[in-house]
Amino acid sequence: ELDIYDRSEQIQLARRDPDAFIEYVFRGEGGARLKQDPGHREWQQIWGRYDRSIILGPIGAGKSTQLRGRLIWEIGNDPEDTRIAFVSATQSHPKKQLGSIKEEIARNPRIWHVFPWLRRGEGEREEWSSTKILVQRDSSHPDVTLECYGAYGSILGSRKTIIVFDDLCNFANTLTQASREKMIDWLAEVLSRAKGKIRMWGIGHIWHADDALQALRKKPGWFYARYEATQTVPDPTPDEPDRTKEIPTFPSVLGMMKIASLCVDLGPVYSEMMLWNRLPPATMSRFADAWFERCLINGRGLAEKW
Repeated sequence: ELDIYDRSEQIQLARRDPDAFIEYVFRGEGGARLKQDPGHREWQQIWGRYDRSIILGPIGAGKSTQLRGRLIWEIGNDPEDTRIAFVSATQSHPKKQLGSIKEEIARNPRIWHVFPWLRRGEGEREEWSSTKILVQRDSSHPDVTLECYGAYGSILGSRKTIIVFDDLCNFANTLTQASREKMIDWLAEVLSRAKGKIRMWGIGHIWHADDALQALRKKPGWFYARYEATQTVPDPTPDEPDRTKEIPTFPSVLGMMKIASLCVDLGPVYSEMMLWNRLPPATMSRFADAWFERCLINGRGLAEKW
């Protein structure tokens, strides 16, 4: 147990530093305190340093926890003016994240240690639903604190300070050139309507060389970072001075045994994309994109009449 002085120091640090906040507030399996891996700390630094960023991370690396912690920390530091749009391929994913955020704000006493003013909003504008929340604040701004959207949602009329694109790409919206272009066109419209200083964070893993996140990273002003499940480090011996070995990039949440198990479950193609954020060689795929596109066209009744 921490004494009063040590706890006070940690609370003050957690208020200033999102990494300290996550380690103080959140708990893992068995109630153990979370430990921020170096990669997690880099993500938090990217979100703090760049207004627009794309992060590709492997599945199982704690992306949801890191993002959830960051958003609570942002709200706690500025409940008056933080207005977040949480966007995903479908609304179900951000709704799950919002459910966890609501639960943390309502029931986690360590959050109250750090931000004693962070509470569910009350009064005539009370909003605490499965798709949007409003925390206690004096501001009369019409937008809520955090709202969930699926792709193509009506985000355009909102005035947000942070827009999060979490798992924006999936199998369906990256399968064909038409579906990829539709998503990219919608994103372009969202960006064109963004007014003032808005931070935009995209996080997920690669699906296609021309998917929406890859399109965003190619735009001026966007920072891009790609992370793999493992990394190669030197492991020299007297007989093999150039020997290397593979170690996990996020050892606290994605160790080598878990990576090996995921490789079996995912298979070689999806392991490349979801664990190493690499596009698999064309020879690894049994199907060509053009075949799917032709089938979809036929399925819509657009086949040529013979």
